[in-house]
Amino acid sequence: MQKIIALLLCLGALTKLNAQNFIDGHIYGTSDAKSEMLPGANVFVKGNKLIFQTDQNGYFQLKNITLPDTLVISYTGYTSKTLAVNEQSKGLKIYLQTTNTLNAVEVEAVQSGTQISTIKTRNTETITQKEILRAACCNLSESFETNPTVNVNYTDAVTGAKEIQLLGLSGIYSQLLTENINSSIGLTQPYGLAFIPGPWMESIQISKGAGSVVNGYEGLSGSINVEFIKPEVVEEKAYINLFATSMKETEANFYSVHHLDSAQRWNMIMMLHGNLMQDPFDHNDDGFADVPLRQQINFYNRIRYSSGKKIEGQFGIKALADVRESGQLQYLKAKDAKASFGSENQK
Repeated sequence: MQKIIALLLCLGALTKLNAQNFIDGHIYGTSDAKSEMLPGANVFVKGNKLIFQTDQNGYFQLKNITLPDTLVISYTGYTSKTLAVNEQSKGLKIYLQTTNTLNAVEVEAVQSGTQISTIKTRNTETITQKEILRAACCNLSESFETNPTVNVNYTDAVTGAKEIQLLGLSGIYSQLLTENINSSIGLTQPYGLAFIPGPWMESIQISKGAGSVVNGYEGLSGSINVEFIKPEVVEEKAYINLFATSMKETEANFYSVHHLDSAQRWNMIMMLHGNLMQDPFDHNDDGFADVPLRQQINFYNRIRYSSGKKIEGQFGIKALADVRESGQLQYLKAKDAKASFGSENQK
């Protein structure tokens, strides 16, 4: 009987010991005098080298561990805490303090002026305003001076007509678009490059190859699409640009932006371009003007609507007057068509 009693007492003591061989509690994070439960906080027990994590309420319970022991509690953004525990460590409330906040770091990146998308199915090269501004560009034909992708050559030295060459083919096989709409076809094609002022352009997309004929049959060797600046994204309300050269060529560009409603869904932009060159010169002394004299006034006013989600549209009016005179100096100065050669184009 005495042996049985002794055995029962031992079992009771062991049961009592095992019942007390656990600890539990909650872990809170303290910041700006406010506390919040920390789910997923790490609880490390040094004695058995195990790492536990709190549940979504910041609660943890450790069973069958050797006590007394030491707990290490850690959480990202908070200072780690070390705590000694024993059999009486039940219902603990542990508070972690936030670490010192680092100062804000500003990261800057330099974006190339020419970009090629690796996502789009068509091989399209985009020339942004950053690349366009590298050249003293007055119109589209001069914006390719720093870009080897497109060749722009004179087709007629007398009138100053130019053409685009893609893949080594003549300009008649290339398509010129403005916002995916044909802008220069037929008789105006040789002069179309000079009808798009540089300050009006937001970007240029260049596609080479027959795949670009989706916008028309003219783009056999490729297409060039020009995107104009958008009134809803332009920061400045008004812009003016003046340009002059030693050859007495002057140019002026102006545009103004107007938001027609408070939500800025209706926006209007008015753009004006003027170009004047009236002083002929002959550097090679052949009796002919090296470049044609010209007068150009280009006006474009459009209104855009954008709902911000799925609906957008635009309408506007565009007017152009272009006069070019070329030929012998005698003709340009005296207008004597009988004794000299000259030509005049009006558009």
